[in-house]
Amino acid sequence: MTGGFTLVVCDLGGCLRAPGGHDVLGALGAFVRSTCHGVLVRAGCLFQALADEDAPCCRGRGGAGAFVLVQRCDAARRPLGPAVVAGPLHEAADTAALCDWLATGLGAGEPLPSHLRPVTVSGTS
Repeated sequence: MTGGFTLVVCDLGGCLRAPGGHDVLGALGAFVRSTCHGVLVRAGCLFQALADEDAPCCRGRGGAGAFVLVQRCDAARRPLGPAVVAGPLHEAADTAALCDWLATGLGAGEPLPSHLRPVTVSGTS
């Protein structure tokens, strides 16, 4: 990947606690540190604008498992294209699939793996 990316991870209570005890934040942090132009940001709920019952995360119907907002950018941190929401990251395999996509698919314009595309940026299913 010649450009970079910003990952915004929901750090709200149960969202980072993946079933089975997988350390989502640790795995994403290790991956981002291995890149030249990746940035990891911890934030509040990515679905804050939605009512609790409509939120696909731990606040609502989705249960545990982190969601991540991904913004592709160039080396100067300028955004390239729309941001995408990935998740929920329930297992180590989900996090690995996201990291693989960030390493090879994002820059090539490939879509996010289908099992990591539960919602659109607008928050609808």
